[in-house]
Amino acid sequence: MPRYDIAVIGLGAMGSAALWQMAAAGLRVIGFDQHLPPHTLGSSHGQSRVIREAYFEHPAYVPLLQRAYPLWQRLQQETGEELLQITGGLMMGPPNGELVAGCLESARRYDLAHQLLHAGQIPGPFCLPDDFQAVSEPRAGLLYPERCIQAMLNLARAAGASIQAPDPVRNWQALPEGFEIIADSGSYRARKLVICAGAWLTRLLPELALPLTVTRQSLFWFDALDPDAFALGSFPVFLIEVEPGAYLYGFPDTGTGVKVALHQPGRPLEPDLLALQQLEAAELSQMQALLARYLPLANGSLRDSAICMYTNAPDGHFRLDTHPAHPDLLLVSPCSGHGFKFAAVIGDEVSRWAQHMPPGDDLSLFRF
Repeated sequence: MPRYDIAVIGLGAMGSAALWQMAAAGLRVIGFDQHLPPHTLGSSHGQSRVIREAYFEHPAYVPLLQRAYPLWQRLQQETGEELLQITGGLMMGPPNGELVAGCLESARRYDLAHQLLHAGQIPGPFCLPDDFQAVSEPRAGLLYPERCIQAMLNLARAAGASIQAPDPVRNWQALPEGFEIIADSGSYRARKLVICAGAWLTRLLPELALPLTVTRQSLFWFDALDPDAFALGSFPVFLIEVEPGAYLYGFPDTGTGVKVALHQPGRPLEPDLLALQQLEAAELSQMQALLARYLPLANGSLRDSAICMYTNAPDGHFRLDTHPAHPDLLLVSPCSGHGFKFAAVIGDEVSRWAQHMPPGDDLSLFRF
């Protein structure tokens, strides 16, 4: 039976990053995924992801982001791939809303570069209520998720990692020393186990009865009515608080249309049914109404759509913690729909844990 220092189950954003960082540290590692990553059957696809630093969700995320940026840049340099683009960002909403107030709190606490703008000062083709404000963040930008995952897996493999994909893991069990992982291809042993299974986490850990909800999320790409207004290099990534707890977000046109979506948990979805999901007329109508209200020049013909998943914790934060009965088993999920930008630094935290090193930052917010 093959033996490893660490086994990783799930090779989406977090699992790929963990495998890369642990292999780079010289550990003997193996990673499993039920599909061939990068793929469109989880939560790590969609051509682009926002990266932003003045984090409205909680100031505790900011130190992690400050470590994530140079790690993404390192990945980009080591692979020669364009993975990260800085576009600047606009975070817009009512002054007493969660988005603007939260961004300002994080920016001021950590002395981040930012500018507070009032409605008449906000650049670009946005149509906003007169009382809206915006936090302009120069370091915000976008990541290309499929490229990032492929780059991390390539570096992991080059550093000696074994990658089993597609190779579903059916079960695992704790041994007196380490763990046995039972996959379709056979059984494997590892001293430590990392589970980054996202939407399938509860299936692999039924004994924990984790209160996680998997939801369906729709992504849209539109042909802009004025393409120049959304050109990469001049148009920023953005979030607009359209109602409490709901955020319209989008990107410049990277060549496939203007991508927009709603950051808000959708309706529950059984993860194995994701491949059967298609855009529904009501979802398209809702997005077209939001664009007509806030960004009418983007409201052209629909070019493309996709469905992905969020795996949501009740408080909307991440989970990064050891199993209560097995201290050598680390759970690295869920990310509640906003985790991709952190993958590089979460991979570093997993590698530190695997090497018995202390965390690089305070992770207490993310305990189960």
